Amino acid sequence: GGVFLGFAAVDPGADPPALDALFVDPPAMGQGAGRRLLAAARAAARRRGIEALAIDSDPGAEGFYRAHGARPAGTRRSPSTGRELPHLVIPT
Repeated sequence: GGVFLGFAAVDPGADPPALDALFVDPPAMGQGAGRRLLAAARAAARRRGIEALAIDSDPGAEGFYRAHGARPAGTRRSPSTGRELPHLVIPT
């Protein structure tokens, strides 16, 4: 419908390759936009031969990623906020 609902970004040059960002406008949450963005990001990574993506997740989004196949891989400190974030890995 021409309305911006969110965006996703993959960083194939990161070590390991990472889902660098996935953002959904809060009023659009729960309507499938995040699922579609994540699927598109995973497909883009697969096309580049990437088998898995690292995710430093907002704690509130961890359940979303785990519901889509991500597995815990520790925690990481956010360089911008200093918060400990769940570190996940998701197959592409």
